[in-house]
Amino acid sequence: MRNQKLSKQAFFLAGLLAAGTAQADLTGITATVDTSGGDITNNETLSGSDDITVSGGNKLYLGGTGCTLTGNWIVESGTTLVSNNPICNQGTTPDDVLGSGTIYLNSGTLSTTQDGKAGINYVYERGVYNNIVVSGNSSLASVGNTEMFVWGNISGSGLITESVGYSLRLKGDNSAYTGDWNVTGDWVWAAGTNSTRAFGTGGKVTVTGGGIALESNTFEFSNDLEVIGSNNTLFKGSGTLTISGDITGTGAFNFRKSLNSSGGVDQNSPTVLKLTGNNKAFTGRWNIIGNKNPNEDTYSWHTVFTDNAGTVKETDGDSRFGTGTIYLDYGDLRATGPSAARVSNDIVISNAARFSSDGNVEMHCFGNISGSGTIERDGNYSIFLHGDNSQFSGTWNLNKDLIVAYNTGQTEKLGSGDYTFGNSTVRFNGGSVRLGVNDLVISADLELHKYDARNSTFVNGNSVTITGKISGESTKDFQMWKDATPLVKVHGNGSEFTKNWNLDVSKALKTVTLLSNNTGDKVDGADPRFGSGTIYLIGGATTSDYAARIGGSANGAKIYAPIAASGNVVFTAETGEQEVHFFGDISGSGTITDNIGYTFFLKGDNSAYAGDWYIPQDYVCVTPGMSVHVPEADRNFGSGTVYLNGGGLRTVNTSTPVTLDASIVVVSGKTAGVRYGALTFTGDVTVEGTLSSQTGDYGDPTLTFTDGGILQGTGHINGRTFVTDGGTLTAGTVGTTGTLTLDRTLEMAEGSTLHVDILSPTDYDKIVVSGDAVLSDAMEIELFIQDASLLSSGNRFDILQLGNSSAVPSLNDFASMLSPETASLFNVSYANGTLSLTLDGNAVPEPSAWLLMLFGAGFLGVAHKNRKTRKAHETH
Repeated sequence: MRNQKLSKQAFFLAGLLAAGTAQADLTGITATVDTSGGDITNNETLSGSDDITVSGGNKLYLGGTGCTLTGNWIVESGTTLVSNNPICNQGTTPDDVLGSGTIYLNSGTLSTTQDGKAGINYVYERGVYNNIVVSGNSSLASVGNTEMFVWGNISGSGLITESVGYSLRLKGDNSAYTGDWNVTGDWVWAAGTNSTRAFGTGGKVTVTGGGIALESNTFEFSNDLEVIGSNNTLFKGSGTLTISGDITGTGAFNFRKSLNSSGGVDQNSPTVLKLTGNNKAFTGRWNIIGNKNPNEDTYSWHTVFTDNAGTVKETDGDSRFGTGTIYLDYGDLRATGPSAARVSNDIVISNAARFSSDGNVEMHCFGNISGSGTIERDGNYSIFLHGDNSQFSGTWNLNKDLIVAYNTGQTEKLGSGDYTFGNSTVRFNGGSVRLGVNDLVISADLELHKYDARNSTFVNGNSVTITGKISGESTKDFQMWKDATPLVKVHGNGSEFTKNWNLDVSKALKTVTLLSNNTGDKVDGADPRFGSGTIYLIGGATTSDYAARIGGSANGAKIYAPIAASGNVVFTAETGEQEVHFFGDISGSGTITDNIGYTFFLKGDNSAYAGDWYIPQDYVCVTPGMSVHVPEADRNFGSGTVYLNGGGLRTVNTSTPVTLDASIVVVSGKTAGVRYGALTFTGDVTVEGTLSSQTGDYGDPTLTFTDGGILQGTGHINGRTFVTDGGTLTAGTVGTTGTLTLDRTLEMAEGSTLHVDILSPTDYDKIVVSGDAVLSDAMEIELFIQDASLLSSGNRFDILQLGNSSAVPSLNDFASMLSPETASLFNVSYANGTLSLTLDGNAVPEPSAWLLMLFGAGFLGVAHKNRKTRKAHETH
């Protein structure tokens, strides 16, 4: 075998002169091509079987086609082997220029070149079909605007630097390569059927200026990745990319649609990136960039998945994103994993971004969110916001499930934006806000459009205070039900909100409170906090169940919105010494309990409310009736019963009398005060405890019963009491007996009625007036005898006890007050302030006559009620 070092010219002449043809036969020659004298070019066809070593530090250009060389190429350090094989896409062997041998790059370079065609936009495609073995710091390169196709398998170790002028397509099986890559030129394509092994195994890929492109729809990049450059588009192609290797570096990880040669967007780009490696050491930024579809209001998202499990911030760098900032521009950050994924990085939004999740996976964002644009919330579970997002000035679009606000109310920490949502708008399109801590202040504007039927607008936590503007075009109500936040304070401008508010504790299974701090007038005819809709309060079935509560916060409130109540409803205030004014009409049923601790004012038309009221403390302020009135229903309290079990009644001032049609009960053992102006009752007032007029600074209001009003009970009345035309005074109730005490004065006017029930000789009604009384001789006394068989001649009934200075009629007048049927049965006497009826033995009728009298007397209560109803209708 000849061992011959060929010079620049002798390399070619060795074969050409011997054969006399245009072919260099190197058989039997172990050739070393020395390029130290300069670049060498050979366009002749090569053949032979021996190896060729290329050295000298310059380039060997080969352009002859039809090569049958079977020997190997050994490219030494600093030297470049350049091929101009135009066959690039056939995948055939041997290589038409380099033959069938293996190319050994010993810190050498393998390159392709163009053939001199004109036009700077012309792309030259050149192929290399040989297997390549790498050692040392070797390179794959190209000259000019050339795309290089490597069909052979790459093995070995060391470092491959890519500096291809257009792109490098790796078509072979490179799984045996264990070295590193340095991508500095254009795109390196993981191509062909072996694309998942394009970069070998175990090595690191460093990108300093180029990018990696994918031919397959699903690709797993298992190599470690170091990102140095900042202007590269790191990956392009289609489908899903999984990076299971570790990412390091300081550059920008650009995951985006690339620009084509005309400056437009290359649509052939991957849209999903999954990160599963340990990327804590990466300090560069992440650019996740999709695009808005032309002429459509839709987005083509670039989605990055993270499965970094945990609910606590990683202070030493996020396992998937490192310590850099994540920039989302039509980018989608998506949580995946068995339960919860976390992102510890700061996030900057441009144009639009999306936070999403797979299945029931939580996402925890610990970094600060800033920027502008729109944040879409999509997914099947919750996203937790732990950072300071006050610098975000865009819109939160809650399309699905929950945003979890996990911060305390630090609205002024940075700038003027909301700590959780920034200086932004939160648009509810099916999602909700969950409170992760006890209290939250939201100064962002809220737009309410539609709701996920599973959840409330705000859930969990202790309280949320809304100071931003509330608006929107919701087709449903502002929901407060399943898992609802117990306390919602509305302090922002909600006058533009036109839909309803729904507090449904029957689904929340907890007490829910809605508070307003409005102390001003209406805005454009609407409630400044709740808008022009209705507030629906749906409490538990009884007062011992969960309550739907509404009232005032801070300094009390004026509430203009109508209220539709059902179940257990409570009027409340955040602290004591606060007035709450209800201007809106109250309707519905159930029970309303006062828990304000101070006075609440009823200023709407509540006649459509059919439920009861419980006033256990302080006062409810009633207002004069309206000109339009519903018969049988009180304008202040509706048609239910008002139970004063510790609280009382008052009017606006001492000069404003009020007429109440409601049935009122002063609960036994309780004192109900009456303050300021006069009260006239046309309904039943049952006093089992004490009904007391408050004097002094609170005036000395009178209590008047007229037009079907009944004063009854077994308690005490401490006030100036008037029973006028159509009014009735009775102890106990109509049909039951008792003793009713009036501790001050009583006046029974013409047309008034004293009703007395007699059940037995010792069980009958008695009225005790501690002060003086004035009794009209035109009043009536009605007797109701339940069982005459229990009575006998001489039975005496002391039915009325008056003060000694009382002005009373004569005995004849007293007798005339009785109906003719009963007047013949009783002797009337009055002595020492006591009016007594004694059954006259001479006039006791036969049992059959008793039955007739009893039949008439038994209808006294009914007749009385009918009279009340008739008068109410006549009035209107």
